[in-house]
Amino acid sequence: MRRPPTPSPHPPGRARRVVRRARAAGLVTGAALAVAAIPLARVPATGAAASASVVVRVAPSAELAPAGPPTVLEAPALTAGGDGARGRVRVRNITGRRLDVGARVRADRPDLDGALLVRVEGDGRLLSEGVLGREATGTGVLGLAPGAVAVVDVRARIPVERGTAAGGRAADVSIELHARPAGG
Repeated sequence: MRRPPTPSPHPPGRARRVVRRARAAGLVTGAALAVAAIPLARVPATGAAASASVVVRVAPSAELAPAGPPTVLEAPALTAGGDGARGRVRVRNITGRRLDVGARVRADRPDLDGALLVRVEGDGRLLSEGVLGREATGTGVLGLAPGAVAVVDVRARIPVERGTAAGGRAADVSIELHARPAGG
C-alpha cells in the first residue's frame, strides 16, 4: 500500500515569492526600527557634572568649645563650578588666657583630595584656604580673649577645573581649630 504524498510545507510558486518578500520586508523593517531606537537608548547630555557629597564638622578641642552642633555644613550635591556651600559655627575660648587660634582642614578619606577647595575664616580673618590633600595657603591666626566667642565661617566648593576628580565621591571634612597661648 502506498501512502498518499505528504503536502509540502512551502506554498507553491507565486505564494512562495510573496512569503519571501514578506520575510525580507520584515527583516528590513526590524533592522530599521533597531537603528532608529539607538538614539533613544542613549542618555542625553545635560551638561551637569556629577556631584560630590561633603559634610564639614569642627573637631573637639580642649581650649575651644563650639556653641551648638559641631556640623558646620552639609552639602549632598556639590558640583564643579557651582557656588559651593557655606556654613558657620561659633566657638568659645574656654580657657582663662588669651589664645591665638589657627585652623587645619583634614578629610576622613582621600576621595576629594585635589578637588575640594575649603576656606576657613575666623571673625573675617583668613585662617586657612586650600585644596584637600595639599598644603593650605594663607594660614593665619585669630586672637581670642578668655571667654570670648568667635564666628568661624567655612566655604567648600569644587573649582570647575577640578570637577572631573569629584563626581560621585564623598568626604567628611574636619576643621581642627588649634590654639596656643597668645604670643607663644
